[in-house]
Amino acid sequence: MIKPGGKQLMLLVLLSAGCDRQIPILENTSINGYKVQGSVTDQVGNPIPNVTVLLGYTAEVIPPDSAATRRYFVQDPSVPIQAVVADWSNQVIRILTPPQNFYGWYEVHWDGADSTGSVPPSGIYYVEYLVGGITKFSYNQLVSGGKVATTDAGGRYTIPIQYLPIDSSSVPEFSSYDSSFVGNLLISNTVFLTYLFPNHVQQVVRTLDKNRVTVINVKFD
Repeated sequence: MIKPGGKQLMLLVLLSAGCDRQIPILENTSINGYKVQGSVTDQVGNPIPNVTVLLGYTAEVIPPDSAATRRYFVQDPSVPIQAVVADWSNQVIRILTPPQNFYGWYEVHWDGADSTGSVPPSGIYYVEYLVGGITKFSYNQLVSGGKVATTDAGGRYTIPIQYLPIDSSSVPEFSSYDSSFVGNLLISNTVFLTYLFPNHVQQVVRTLDKNRVTVINVKFD
């Protein structure tokens, strides 16, 4: 979870600076929003396939205009209730259920893992409270540091817009101490990219350009 206490929140620690270069942006790479394309090679330019790419965000806490909550009051204990976690495409990645015949304030602190216990791809997820199969309440949650790409046979990879919710301020942030609402997260355009080589981790920090494809080519150290 993201810990408040500073204006700028670093969601991934930079372990080692990668040796990277950015290819000039071409005229036909204009897009709506943000997108990353790049490649991973060895020192002489040979492509390296099957390299996992992780993505981490930086974010700023915006003081709240009004309070948000993760709590929902269950009035009828005979009605089944579930908390369903879904991604940007409404694909369900996890279902959480309270004890049977639950009554009172229901609050889900999703730990950011999917149904297999793994970290899902980075991005904004939706936690929906279903009461009797009907959505009664929902809130957003940010996942940072998840896998977003794997290099292909040519060493190339793409990070599409759904994993880059830059400029979004729709994610409420809650205190890890008492679960109180502290503000909304404004996701910035500075991101961390982590490349998982065999027996080696390499990372770069990049500030992305809006409405242009950011090209990042990484050489194996």
